[in-house]
Amino acid sequence: MMRTRTFHTLIALTVLVNVALGITNWVITPQYAWRWFAGIMYMPSMWIFVIWALNRRPLSQYSITERRFFIVSVLSASLLIFLAFSLRVIEHFDVFNMAAIDRAWGIGIGLFLAALGNTLPKVLGPLSAKQCAGSEKQSVQRFAGWAFALAGLMYAVLWMFASIKLADAISIYIVMAALALVVLRYLWAMRPRII
Repeated sequence: MMRTRTFHTLIALTVLVNVALGITNWVITPQYAWRWFAGIMYMPSMWIFVIWALNRRPLSQYSITERRFFIVSVLSASLLIFLAFSLRVIEHFDVFNMAAIDRAWGIGIGLFLAALGNTLPKVLGPLSAKQCAGSEKQSVQRFAGWAFALAGLMYAVLWMFASIKLADAISIYIVMAALALVVLRYLWAMRPRII
């Protein structure tokens, strides 16, 4: 079982590495500064979210499946940012055929999102730990699972068959739409009950 302190140490390490890679990318390709800034800001934001979540409920109070999902999700997001930043540094030095790597990377991200969506409804924790009814919590998890699974499959198919330029322009909106739908569904579940 991973302890909270070890988890924070891992996150701190990933934040430092990813911020350093983001700054490196910013220096070598300043025309994409907004992308690097977003990636750089994502990591500390994720760490703040983890601190907030673990202050609300310590890691030791999570069920085994919740703990694994939480840890794997945070570390997987960090790994995705790391790979994206690393690939851009490699591209700058013209080491590999980046068109093939971009396409494979896009397909991989889509399949990862689909797998994440498939796993989400199976993460069972104490139903009383949330501020809504247990059935409502499970409904939100199923909705989030479907949203991310379908968004991941659409993302992968887009990167498989569309041009790289088109896939690069559209794919982020697929993920943003899925995330927005999940947030709206979560807010709907947390709304005050009208009797």
